[in-house]
Amino acid sequence: MFQWGLPMILMGDPTLEGWTITGVYALAAVCCFAAGRRERRGGAGSDRFPRFWFLLGVVLLALTVNKQLDLHGGVTAVGREVAMTTGLDDHRRTLQALFIAGVGVCLFIAAGAILRSAGRRPLRFPLACAGIAMLVSFILLRAASFHHVIGSMPGAVRVSLELGGAVLIGVEAGRVVIRPTA
Repeated sequence: MFQWGLPMILMGDPTLEGWTITGVYALAAVCCFAAGRRERRGGAGSDRFPRFWFLLGVVLLALTVNKQLDLHGGVTAVGREVAMTTGLDDHRRTLQALFIAGVGVCLFIAAGAILRSAGRRPLRFPLACAGIAMLVSFILLRAASFHHVIGSMPGAVRVSLELGGAVLIGVEAGRVVIRPTA
């Protein structure tokens, strides 16, 4: 059976690039929570969307933790061990494709819920919407390349989507925080 241990917990991305992206995720999450508080304090007007920012902040916080703890690597290792011990290893490619499809469905449901929380005008926050699209694309491409369904994702594409998505969300949240009150 699979053995959990210290190496499993420390499998993160300890590079300068990894820590930079982790920091950007964390900063963007803080900005989202601040934007949510700002929106909540602004009153109950129809153009206020604190839930949008709080949900986005939670997602970014989860991505912050995952970036250094490599939780997706742990899930993959457990899945590989289960497949080998149950004899499903012969169907590994099919199971990987189904897993990636499941990840895709979950991502689109989550992105839809976040955008729906922005009310009838989700494009009120175009940078955040673009950032969400970039992060969804990154996660799907990362999952597919991680499971070798597609080739390895080029580093520039990976960094552009991951870092760019988090930056766009953080900038949009920052704009909400610093905008003048009406």
